[in-house]
Amino acid sequence: GIKVKRIENVTAVGNLLSANDYKGVCSSIFSAKQRKEIEKFLGIELKTATVAGSDIVGASIVVTNKGFVLNKMALDSEAEAIEKHFGIQGAKGTANAGDCFVGNSIIANSNAAIAGINTTGFELARLDEGLRG
Repeated sequence: GIKVKRIENVTAVGNLLSANDYKGVCSSIFSAKQRKEIEKFLGIELKTATVAGSDIVGASIVVTNKGFVLNKMALDSEAEAIEKHFGIQGAKGTANAGDCFVGNSIIANSNAAIAGINTTGFELARLDEGLRG
């Protein structure tokens, strides 16, 4: 039942891409052709973005259909662009005792989230706030 798409010359795709059911953000490392392939395969619109000035957008954001959590170092202009693109609200935060790369520490959908064992109570509250939108 699961379809798989290989993207040529790219590894660690999860560090470079984050998406919900409708839209996504991706790294400029993807060529225009690769971005179009991913859009067609997932059936979503992708926007090239940076988070905290970095191309590692997949590692820097967790997004669901309801909200998102973004690397706490993200610029306000980046957060606003992501909020506008997805049409949902989110929050900046960390996970796993201060890890800014929230995409590496959290997995979430619109119903629930799972965070690394070292995620503090304060971080969990911030994650809840962001993912609820």
